[in-house]
Formats: sequence, C-alpha cells, structure tokens
Amino acid sequence: MKRKEFNVHFFITIFLLTTIIFIIGLFLGNKISEMKLADFEVSNERLRLQTLGIDIQNLILEGQKCSIFETVDLEKELSELSEKIDLMENSLGWDNPQVMSAKEYFSLLEIRHWYLLRKSSVECNKEKSFILYFYSNKGECSKCSLEGTILTNIRRHNSNVFVYHFDINIKNPALDSIKEIYNISTTPSLVINDKTFVGFKSMDEIKDILYG
Repeated sequence: MKRKEFNVHFFITIFLLTTIIFIIGLFLGNKISEMKLADFEVSNERLRLQTLGIDIQNLILEGQKCSIFETVDLEKELSELSEKIDLMENSLGWDNPQVMSAKEYFSLLEIRHWYLLRKSSVECNKEKSFILYFYSNKGECSKCSLEGTILTNIRRHNSNVFVYHFDINIKNPALDSIKEIYNISTTPSLVINDKTFVGFKSMDEIKDILYG
C-alpha cells in the first residue's frame, strides 16, 4: 500500500515539475520574442530616419548626387535588419502578423535603396549591377533557401553587385508594381539588371548573366 502511495506521489511530483518547466519555457520564449521585436523596432526606426535623411540630403545636394552614396551607405544596416527579421520569422512563424508587417516595411526600405542607388549609378556613370530576388517561405519553394545563400555569397564577393530580397507573399502597392513590371508570379524569380529570370539559378548561371 505504501509502495502504491509512493508511486502516486512520485508521478504527481513529476507531472507538476514537468508542467512548471513547460510554463517557464513558454514564458521565457515569449519574453525572448518580445525582446527581439523591441530590438527590431529600434533598428527599424533608426533605419527609417536614416532613409529620410538621404531623401533630404538628395534635395540639398542636388548638384552633387554622385557623392551621396559614397558618404551614406544604408546597405550594412539593411543587412543587419534583414538578419533580425529572419530571427523573428524563425521564432514567430512566417505568417505572424508582426513578421509580415516588418517584412513589408523592410521591402519598402529595400525598394527605396534600390531606386536611389540605381538612379545615382546612371546619373554618375558608375557600373553597378542590381538583383531583385523574389522568394517564399510558405513551403512551396524548395530551392528558395539555397538561392538566397548563393545570392548572399555573390554579393559578399562582388562589391558592385547589389541584391534585394522580397517575399512574394507581401501585398503592397509599391512591391506589386515591381512584380507587375517584371512579370513576377512564381518563386524563385530573379530580376538581374532589369531582365527577369524564372526558376532556380546556380552561382555559375548568375555570374554568366552578370558578366556574360
């Protein structure tokens, strides 16, 4: 009888400990997600202000446009913000409303950076290549992750190549216009120097397109 009572108490104790550990883990997970979101929002605001600063600087330095992107470069902060969004997506899920909102705003920042840098490169006669990469994390694009890794490596080793990543599931007038202009309807898709390429491309294929 005592043995049976001992087993009951033992299992109750184990159950309570497991429940407490689960609740603590859930609480800590939520707190970590909140901290990541708060960190992202600070970076997001800083980047928004710097982007606005470039717009104003563009007006002030109307006759000296070629110096703008030599002195102010948003690319590093865009990269850092992209990493934070990836962490948010891994923690909260690709379809989380906060994640989707963050990715939408990030897409607008990327479009702004792409537009200003492309305009500057044309007006200042500087050779730069631009890649717009459309991907999806919903699960239907098995090679999107690999394509993204390839593009990151290409950007890292080619200073005159600029890569912008866009989630095709984001609905926004500016991004929708770009998808319509370049006939983007599936993933992965690449726009390399204003030419659209549908489907996965290897590193060698992308380099051939860039450097012919």
